[in-house]
Amino acid sequence: MAAWFPSTIGAIRALPAVSGNPLLARYSADQSATVCYIDGQIPKGPPPPASGTIAPSFDRAVVVVVDQNAIFVAAGYRQNLPIESP
Repeated sequence: MAAWFPSTIGAIRALPAVSGNPLLARYSADQSATVCYIDGQIPKGPPPPASGTIAPSFDRAVVVVVDQNAIFVAAGYRQNLPIESP
């Protein structure tokens, strides 16, 4: 794990990587949650086309943990998905 920040759903929703994610809509803004940044190889799908060209794997994921549920909200690259504290 690259970083994690305990916070609230409302503060986490304000993060650019998380904003507008419909999976968090059912939680109240004042509910406790943790946003986690995970660095590592995150393969893209679907399988490569017949040409065999494979897009580079993502190297960062953002997961929100709330009520013991891990909600995957974003994947991207470290260059454009910075670690941000809510």
